[in-house]
Amino acid sequence: MADRITITLEPRNIIGKKVRNLRRSGIIPVHLYGPGIEARSLQSQGPDLVRVLTQAGGNTPIAITVEGEPAEHLAFAREIQWDPVRGTLVHVDFLRAEVTQRMSAEIPVILE
Repeated sequence: MADRITITLEPRNIIGKKVRNLRRSGIIPVHLYGPGIEARSLQSQGPDLVRVLTQAGGNTPIAITVEGEPAEHLAFAREIQWDPVRGTLVHVDFLRAEVTQRMSAEIPVILE
């Protein structure tokens, strides 16, 4: 695929209410989970993550690499949380897709 959407995420050790300090510095917490992997707490720079989510929408897979790991995960943005007052990105959940299994997704139909 020439127009493949990719992002590199960093491992995150900070959890709980301390994540608020990460958000203030422009870092967005991310969770990656799904079949075949253990749930992971990750993080990404806000502008990079917004760019990728805008390109992918809700039905395009995203190739995710975690810093320091050779494996690449194919995932969909499952839940995207926005701050209702400021309109900034708060949190993203990525659901890893198993390439060998059948899955269902909503696909928009645009009539012209």
